[in-house]
Amino acid sequence: MFKPERMSLLQVVVQDADVIRACACLVKEKAIHLVDRAHVAPALREGTPAFFSSVHADLELLNGVIEQLRGWIREELGEVPRRERRGMSLIDPPRTVEELKPKVLAAQGEFERRQGRRASLQSELQRLKQISDTLQSFETAGVSYGEMCAFRHFGFVAGVMPMRSMGLLRASLRQVVYHVEVRRLDENDASVIIVAPKEQVGAVRAALRSVYFTEVTVPEEYRAEAAEAMDRLEVEMWQVREELAQVAQELRGLSEEVGEWVEEAGWRVRANLRVLEAMQLFGKTARTTCINGWVPREAVPRVVGRLRSELGGRVIVHASEPETSGGLAAEVVKRGAVRVPTKFRHPGFLKAFEGLVTTYGYPAYDGIDPTIFVAGTFLLLFGMMFGDVGQGLVLMAAGILLAKHRFFRPVRNVGWLLSATGVSASIFGLLFGSVFGLEGVIQPLWFLPMERVQTMLVVSIVVGVCILSLGLILNIVQAVQRKKYREALFGQWGVCSGTFYWLTLLVFYASVVRGARLSVWLTIAVLLLPIVMVVVGDILYQRWFEKKVGEEQGEEGEHSLAEIIFKPVEIVLSCATHTISFVRVGAFGLNHAALMMVVYILARMGGSFDGQGATFTTRASFVVFAIVGNLFVMVLEGMVVFIQCLRLEYYEFFSKFFAGDGIRYEPLQVEDA
Repeated sequence: MFKPERMSLLQVVVQDADVIRACACLVKEKAIHLVDRAHVAPALREGTPAFFSSVHADLELLNGVIEQLRGWIREELGEVPRRERRGMSLIDPPRTVEELKPKVLAAQGEFERRQGRRASLQSELQRLKQISDTLQSFETAGVSYGEMCAFRHFGFVAGVMPMRSMGLLRASLRQVVYHVEVRRLDENDASVIIVAPKEQVGAVRAALRSVYFTEVTVPEEYRAEAAEAMDRLEVEMWQVREELAQVAQELRGLSEEVGEWVEEAGWRVRANLRVLEAMQLFGKTARTTCINGWVPREAVPRVVGRLRSELGGRVIVHASEPETSGGLAAEVVKRGAVRVPTKFRHPGFLKAFEGLVTTYGYPAYDGIDPTIFVAGTFLLLFGMMFGDVGQGLVLMAAGILLAKHRFFRPVRNVGWLLSATGVSASIFGLLFGSVFGLEGVIQPLWFLPMERVQTMLVVSIVVGVCILSLGLILNIVQAVQRKKYREALFGQWGVCSGTFYWLTLLVFYASVVRGARLSVWLTIAVLLLPIVMVVVGDILYQRWFEKKVGEEQGEEGEHSLAEIIFKPVEIVLSCATHTISFVRVGAFGLNHAALMMVVYILARMGGSFDGQGATFTTRASFVVFAIVGNLFVMVLEGMVVFIQCLRLEYYEFFSKFFAGDGIRYEPLQVEDA
């Protein structure tokens, strides 16, 4: 709970013929965080067998085709049908290609044939409609298309263009003698006929190219009687629409038929692609494949046992621990070739707080896992700033709804976090005697914040001192565990700086709070000694133990003058500012009480809830305003308090010991493929 889960470096050697079965076994276990063979055994070749290169290309092709099919199905049905997955997808790239490729390509062919037919019919329908619109425009103008074609000295151009381009058309034809007939088709387009002398028809066509004009030529069979041609066109368009409806019905039926299968096939293809990509991290000899990765120590026997069972004993497995000197894991970690991933191991009630830690970063494998400390301090700070029984219970109920309802499953941990903050707010509401901002409804178990402002601010400072001290202690413990004794003793948040901080607090308490008369010179000497030791002790430690310890621990070189001067100044200022920063805890606690007072003052302006002048209208107005005001304060101040808690955690607490420079444990798995 206080450190990430212990890991072992697993080396698995299998025959090339068993590599797929080994991968399937590791995928089922979901326990191995793969490591590139170049970092563990650089002498080995890349681990993907040559015969998988064509398989990888086929899987990429299938993945692209399946995505295309999913897009077509989504166009027809609105979404791709899904069914609940049962069991693990088959991990066998060659077999996956062999089984799925014919079916996927056949489905693609069926869709393309119908899509092509629909596109052809849509194009034909558009052509017929344009011919019909053009003939109707000639009829509206009082002349037939055939008569216009018989003119000897005049020519014409007919077609469709956007209405917005009419002004541009007239400007383009300024130098041409012409006559134009315009019939609006809809809000955007118009049917246009332009008549001009035959020698200028070419200039007209040239001008029309810049105004999005689509010329329409009426075929010979429609140039006879206009009414007869229009009737014939209507019949043909009706037939095309009937065919389009039939094709659309076929496409919808095909989508419903293959939809679930396509979704399942896509998941299987992506899962096998992920395994092939993982194989690029494997190492390769002439006939064997070497798989390297980090496995949680308690899962090693289970993984090894399953590998031996699945492969019939045709496997060599070697496990080593980074804490055991002389082993491969310790060696690769020491030279910096490989970093151990961080895997949390928390009870259920702490999982909601993992997100608060990982938003800042992952703890290093050899560092302290701060999740349990974050859970305690975060809830303490939130409760002090948002202490209210009623509002806390509302937050708790909202959090339970988010955590339990299936619709909010992706944010389940957010729900549990909200629920935990609601419990904390309710507990502090009992201590402060506040129920939906009403004081006096219940007797406070501690005190009323607005009546004891000074106490509220002092308590917040005391809480801040405890949290900062916890950060200092954790940093010292962590440095000792890493055998970085120089950092533990003389680091910015080591023993010396911690001694200075605690002595300063002790002097302040004795002289200011208790009123004791302390010797000025003794006080200065007591406070000055630890802050001087931060620099002097650091320099002496480096000079005396550098050859024995410094090189092993990777310590830095000589100190610069700027570091010698500003390091003590930074420690003094940081101690002061970080402590004072916790005043905001008390300030926001008072602010919450003040806001609720304002809410009820405004509510009473619409009429009192009780008393001689109270009526149904005034009571309803009071209740509505009180509810709206409580909701407003809960949302607004809840977000502000949450952000302030994060700020205090990240900048005041984490800055003492937590760097967030670890790497996430990502086991080989395909469920999210």
